[in-house]
Amino acid sequence: MPDPKHPIDRVAAQPPESNAVLPGVARPVADDHDSPWKEALEIYFEPALRLLAPDLHAVIDWSTSVVFLDKELQATSLSYQDGFLNQQTLFTFPIVELEAWRDRWDELDRLAPVNPFAVMIMAQLQASGHPDKATRLAPLIGLTRRLYDYGYSRERIGQLLRLVEWVIGLASALEIEYHLAARQLEQEHKMSYVTIAERYGMAKGVQEGQANLLLGQIQRRFGPLSENIIQRIHSAKASQLETWSLNFVDATELDDVFRD
Repeated sequence: MPDPKHPIDRVAAQPPESNAVLPGVARPVADDHDSPWKEALEIYFEPALRLLAPDLHAVIDWSTSVVFLDKELQATSLSYQDGFLNQQTLFTFPIVELEAWRDRWDELDRLAPVNPFAVMIMAQLQASGHPDKATRLAPLIGLTRRLYDYGYSRERIGQLLRLVEWVIGLASALEIEYHLAARQLEQEHKMSYVTIAERYGMAKGVQEGQANLLLGQIQRRFGPLSENIIQRIHSAKASQLETWSLNFVDATELDDVFRD
């Protein structure tokens, strides 16, 4: 049974459904995944080839730095030729169909702890499997929780979270609810990252954003607050807000939040 103190336990990343569109129903405007995928490939090129082209990965000298060419690939396959003394080398790289991984979700989940590029494919499948951005909250929270459970370093989680959030592209109306869920996950794991929650705070002023997030969490668990408590939170220093936020994780009543 889900723990009522941890509402995000009620959702989890599941294999997304196929992106089918019923007759007579307009297809939503496609997401622009070009930029996050370019960045993901530059960061995770080696694990990407290890996952998607293991035979090619095995013959590459990874002690040599990879140089990326800033060109779009328009053809259905990419070929490279080089010649010297009438000898020619030809490599052909077929296009990878990420949709083929939809039925291999469990395999991606097993590989993800040792291959971060598997997470990127999972994020893409969640986005394409939920074309309506209003349905993406549960998949995003579930995948965010998985990042913590995979045992990644603090830096790796922050890096992946930024790309995952970018790929899934949550509807703006759902961002506050995700802020609260992401904040709770960070508190549970005693970690902090620059995720949507922190970007929300930065946009409004870090301290004001932190106060608003704490208010939202408290009201969600304990109900409406008095004007005195609301004012107390808004007037608190950043260090005090951080203490109260950590107290909130295990709080069973409102007074537990404000203990020193």
